[in-house]
Amino acid sequence: MKKIGIITFHSAHNYGAMLQVYALQNIIEKLNNESCVINYRNNKIDYEYKV
Repeated sequence: MKKIGIITFHSAHNYGAMLQVYALQNIIEKLNNESCVINYRNNKIDYEYKV
């Protein structure tokens, strides 16, 4: 079993980014691997998505 880290910007103001991470994590785990999402944060991107 491999440990696989997923690093991506997934906290956008749309469901697509979150669903993409969820789908990838499910496929990785169905292939008998362990996965975790690395919570990538970027100050510039966070500022642009700030409400």
